[in-house]
Amino acid sequence: MHVAAVQPASAPSRGLPPLLAPLLARRWFCAYLAIFGAVHLVLRSVGLLSVGCVIRQATGVPCPGCGLTHACLDFLAGHWSEGFALHPFAPIFLLLLGLFGTAALLPTAARLALAGQVGAFERHTGIAALLAIALLLNWWLRLP
Repeated sequence: MHVAAVQPASAPSRGLPPLLAPLLARRWFCAYLAIFGAVHLVLRSVGLLSVGCVIRQATGVPCPGCGLTHACLDFLAGHWSEGFALHPFAPIFLLLLGLFGTAALLPTAARLALAGQVGAFERHTGIAALLAIALLLNWWLRLP
């Protein structure tokens, strides 16, 4: 017999499924994202990786993430105003990178509890959809 999960009355749903929570539940995915993101930032910081945005190179139009790597490096170096001017989503990206890195290192029970808490927060606030809309709006406003 299959029983549907009941959502507590204290956490009303916005009608959107969680996006981050299912990813946080998968250790291998968290490890991949955290390692890839960290290696990318390290290689860019020492000048070993100079590949720019493939979308911008192909179309001449910047993607919604253009400038994010440089902005993250500015934030990590303590140049917050420069980083924010390049891409205001850099602190969010760094926070997500840290969240995925933490989830990759947590024991299974703690990782699943974290994923559950993030899922409840996502359902309650609709934050993933709001951030996606804000990212696209930011991109549209920054188009040349």
